[in-house]
Amino acid sequence: MTRTLIRRRVAAWFGLSVFVVLVAAAVVLRQLFADALDREFGASQEGIGALVHSFFLAEVPEYKTVENTLAHIAAEHDFAQSRVHFVRPDGTTFEPLPGAGTAHPTLAPPVRAATFPLERDLAPGWTVRVETSAATLVASRRRLDWWLAATVGGAVLAALLAGWLLTGRALAPVRAMTDAAAAMGPQAPGRRLPVADARDELGLLAERFNALLDRLDDAMVQQKRFLAVAAHELRTPIARLRSEAEVARLAGADAGEALGRIERDLQGLAAMVDQLLQLARADALPEGVTPVAASLDDVVAEAVERWRAPATARGLSLAVRALDEAPARLDVPYAARLVDVLLDNAVRYTPRGGTVTVAAGLEDGRATVTIDDTGPGVPAADRPHVFDRFWRGGSARQAVPEGSGLGLALAKWIAEAHGATIAVGEAPGGGARFQVVFPVA
Repeated sequence: MTRTLIRRRVAAWFGLSVFVVLVAAAVVLRQLFADALDREFGASQEGIGALVHSFFLAEVPEYKTVENTLAHIAAEHDFAQSRVHFVRPDGTTFEPLPGAGTAHPTLAPPVRAATFPLERDLAPGWTVRVETSAATLVASRRRLDWWLAATVGGAVLAALLAGWLLTGRALAPVRAMTDAAAAMGPQAPGRRLPVADARDELGLLAERFNALLDRLDDAMVQQKRFLAVAAHELRTPIARLRSEAEVARLAGADAGEALGRIERDLQGLAAMVDQLLQLARADALPEGVTPVAASLDDVVAEAVERWRAPATARGLSLAVRALDEAPARLDVPYAARLVDVLLDNAVRYTPRGGTVTVAAGLEDGRATVTIDDTGPGVPAADRPHVFDRFWRGGSARQAVPEGSGLGLALAKWIAEAHGATIAVGEAPGGGARFQVVFPVA
């Protein structure tokens, strides 16, 4: 019932539209035809009056009087489908002698009459009344009405049939998409809507919907991978914590040393959970960043001060190459988190005795922060994946086994939420260079 509702509705509207147009055209055509018939009928009566007038002018010299002339005309001339009466000036009708002619035939109703002057000079006051049967006129109108009714009815039926067929043909891709959508589900994740013609509106809609399904599938795959890797990454430190506690309990090891290792594992676990929470919030609230007018150089300067002590503790030199005024639209807490992630990454992977260099300022009118290190760098083959969640290259795992692979993913989300671009390259000293370029303030 519902599958043909649109088809019925469109066919009905199509038929109704054709009906309205044809009825309007039929009314106009009927009126024009009726006016033409009336004009022709009136012209025929005027012709009879003119003919009687010409006969009267031609024969009155011979018959001398008006009545004798009219009697002769009535006897000699017959007018089909019409009766001719002659009316005296006093309003009485002049009747010729019975049997004088056939000027008074029996007329089929309805009858229409028209009056014309006979001759103003020779027969002043006399008039000619022409009575004509309008039965042929009425029959012609009736035939026209039947013809118009049959034409309108046939055209409406044809329009309904055409609308039904055309709508069915037009809605065939919709039915195919409906059937394909009904067959979709978890058991068939790769099914897509059929695209009959990518150039029309339905084809474009199907392509857009298929693209949406592709993004949803990618999101589901990414979510499954995210959950699997997160479970694995969380299980490892938890298992290590349990092992530490069990070994310390069984071996009677020094409680302070065991608690120190457990504390370090808990710190790493807390950092991972915090990053997971930040990414979960990013997925749930993609509009969570609210930039305001701020100075990127101030954010970078505060971050450098926060990381100076950790860098010194690891035997690194944290240097500022440039710190110029860089106005931008920033969500300051998120921007600070972004810079912290990049500095943490640089400090973590730079070996003892190395240097981390920070620069902030304007480049082509855009606020930019650049962080270079003298660590192992990021191989060119790994750079397209370095911002993926839980992804860590082989060299990174060897240098820092305890990493989670979430920090740079969080940094990328914060940059994109600001409309900024983040990129990784090679630093002049051979290490990694991370650069974030914010849009023009």
